[in-house]
Amino acid sequence: MKIIKLFLIVIFSISTYTTYAQNCSEYHINKCSWADESFLYSRQSRSALFSPGMTSEFSITAYGGEEYYVSIEGNRKLGKIRIRVKEDDENKTVLYNNAHYEYENFFYFKNENTRNLIIEVSSEAAPKFANSTDRYCIGVLIQFRNYKKEVPYSCEVAITEFKEEESIIRMRSEIFVERKSQKGIIIGKGGEAIKKVGIEARADLEAFFGKQVYLEQFVKVSPDWRKKQQKLHHFGY
Repeated sequence: MKIIKLFLIVIFSISTYTTYAQNCSEYHINKCSWADESFLYSRQSRSALFSPGMTSEFSITAYGGEEYYVSIEGNRKLGKIRIRVKEDDENKTVLYNNAHYEYENFFYFKNENTRNLIIEVSSEAAPKFANSTDRYCIGVLIQFRNYKKEVPYSCEVAITEFKEEESIIRMRSEIFVERKSQKGIIIGKGGEAIKKVGIEARADLEAFFGKQVYLEQFVKVSPDWRKKQQKLHHFGY
């Protein structure tokens, strides 16, 4: 009987831990504070299991011409959560440290040029939790908006080619806009904007299909396409 009870306790503990760990994957979505609706969700956001006193870091790309909102939240047993933003270079220069601002749990920054950054997160747990081996959820929510030029609403995407092979899916997409000026916004300086769209689109597609995706993107100008019935029908309207 004792063996059965012990077995049930072990099973319950494993199930509880597994459920908790799975829930943690969306901790940043459910627990972190969000900016206003003008900001978009970035897939560079993270959630993780943390032990009291633990430090971890991850890299992000901050694109030029964008304003970023970063929010952090963690279980109270992790104590104060310190977040630092560092340059991803040899010097690892610290650009921001919320410990200098009473451990505020969100901040904004603007980025003129595209650069790689490191987000460092530390749990400064209270002494009574410092030696604990328990792990708790922590999340970093990242949002962004373009503060120079807005992506035009009059754009539409069409998949013009789709080939599925054993280990890869090859796709060709065309992004239609109404004016040449809008094409420039979509492509961005040096192709940065369209590159970012491709990276995030491939991540979503690979998660959906469960295999590698090769995505080609082309931006085309179709004047006043929203006023042409044939074009609307082509796009499924």
